[in-house]
Amino acid sequence: LTAKQQFQKDVHGLLCGCGLDEIITYSFMSAKLYDKAGLAENDSRRKSVEIMNPFGEDSKTMRTTAIPSMMEVLELNWNNGTTDASLYELAKVYIPRENVVTNIHGLEGTLPDERVKVMIGFYGHGDFYSLKGICEEIFRTAGIKATYAACTTDSTFHPGRCATITAPDGTFLGTIGELHPIVAQNYTIGAPVYLAELDFENIFATANMKKSFKQLPKYPASTRDFSFVCDEDITVGSIEDAMRTSGVSLIESIKLFDVYRGKQLGEGKKSVSFSVSLRSGDHTLTVEEADKAAAKILRGVER
Repeated sequence: LTAKQQFQKDVHGLLCGCGLDEIITYSFMSAKLYDKAGLAENDSRRKSVEIMNPFGEDSKTMRTTAIPSMMEVLELNWNNGTTDASLYELAKVYIPRENVVTNIHGLEGTLPDERVKVMIGFYGHGDFYSLKGICEEIFRTAGIKATYAACTTDSTFHPGRCATITAPDGTFLGTIGELHPIVAQNYTIGAPVYLAELDFENIFATANMKKSFKQLPKYPASTRDFSFVCDEDITVGSIEDAMRTSGVSLIESIKLFDVYRGKQLGEGKKSVSFSVSLRSGDHTLTVEEADKAAAKILRGVER
């Protein structure tokens, strides 16, 4: 197997291990399914390769996204009495190119960019964070520290429960979220649907498969908890980034353990709480050292 084939096999095994069942769908479909899946009229994914001699109108369009295919299978499962479904597909999509080529028959045409999408869909259990956790496993396997950013412009997804994913170098990796309530009305599924469409090609291109190991720490860690009251639109990731860039070299890990909203905080406010592990590689931290590091982290977040 090539490295790419092996990674693809690893992704299959990982998703099966997460409890998902594999599906295989056709790469051609009806363009009407773009409407059903809620793609905006100006969405670039509507520009598709059309088959010259299709079996019929329902199989004329080469898909540019696997979301309609996944939704059709999820709806079929629901209509057949399945109240809990978790599915995935490594789906081929075809993105039109502009440069013209000539095929073996002497006909001019445009060969599409054939790509693989990691498509995940489920209903009946879990939530946005369950979906994010599955995606995190893929990125962990690929050695990618992915960044999530709120997305409100994709009409397929709920504007408050959708995120785009990028690699450290800015490469687009995919979109995850809950199906938009208005789009959900186009389907007969009686439960919230969660979808992720990841770009396998970009994930593999930015992956770092080299594994490194280090000796287990000899000295104990010291933990400090932080809670911040902030505006609703401030992301948890931006606060964590501020903590990591505060100049404290002793930070070993940062874990979010609570997000709270309540009347006492005021409208448009939330409280986020983190547990920060501090550790030195050559000695046991004193209380004074840990407190000094904590104060420096606070100053960094304030800045």
